[in-house]
Amino acid sequence: MKTVFNKLLSIHERPIFMDFTSSNLISYIVEHEDEYVIINHLTHYEKKEVSIKKEEINGYSIRFFQMTKKGLYVLVFAKPGKEKIVRVYNSKGEVNSAFTLDVNDITCYYVDDNDHLWFGVGDTEIYSDENPDGSVIYCYNLIGKQIYKMGNKFVYQIDSPSIDECYALTKHGNEYFLAYYSGLNILAYDSNEVKKAWVLEGTVEMKGTCDALGIYEECFWIGTEKNHLYCIPSGIRGEAHEIIPVDNTGKKIGTVEKVTFSEKGIYLYSNHNIYHIEK
Repeated sequence: MKTVFNKLLSIHERPIFMDFTSSNLISYIVEHEDEYVIINHLTHYEKKEVSIKKEEINGYSIRFFQMTKKGLYVLVFAKPGKEKIVRVYNSKGEVNSAFTLDVNDITCYYVDDNDHLWFGVGDTEIYSDENPDGSVIYCYNLIGKQIYKMGNKFVYQIDSPSIDECYALTKHGNEYFLAYYSGLNILAYDSNEVKKAWVLEGTVEMKGTCDALGIYEECFWIGTEKNHLYCIPSGIRGEAHEIIPVDNTGKKIGTVEKVTFSEKGIYLYSNHNIYHIEK
């Protein structure tokens, strides 16, 4: 299904992560030899950079980046065999807070409007002896206090397939959404209960595994780890329509290297250009 994406910005470096939380900023992070650099574009010509020296994080690599509504940068760093480290930076690149996540096999992250860090885990953690209640989703505030967790028992209450691995998290309206394995299923929940589940297992076929989830025009939008993009109508058990991004002249956009969703729309990075569909 051909879908028109408008060119938003040309950039010189390939982003590791992109973020569009702020209403007036285009933010992304790139990697240099000795540092990570957060680049904020205020306009096409004006930008601000924030540098994070790699020596500050002792060889850890970035696993997640998102800006909060208050303009803070939330980054998660990881190192094989080590705990995940969360560092929250202000607009000057100074550390506001830092803490570790003593949870293994974290597979996806999301920061909500309340500055809460949500994350889901994979099967190694879900079925670990150290996780007797089978917790699958956790929520921390940005000073490192756990404020919520949810286990599979809540999923069983609505007769939905159990969560074996979390793929992607997002929020739409007042509800949170989780895409998860087995196959591909989507769960809607809030801090009190599971609201609804879309059991898509066996009904959709995609190239690659889901690793990004967005909601736009009554459809679930899925980005895969191979950077394919799909639209699945949320109201019916339908097929996954593969999206073929084209520019406003109808020309197919080149290889998509990154897909990002936000409340504002859908964003693609391809060949030094950022494209978008605004909601």
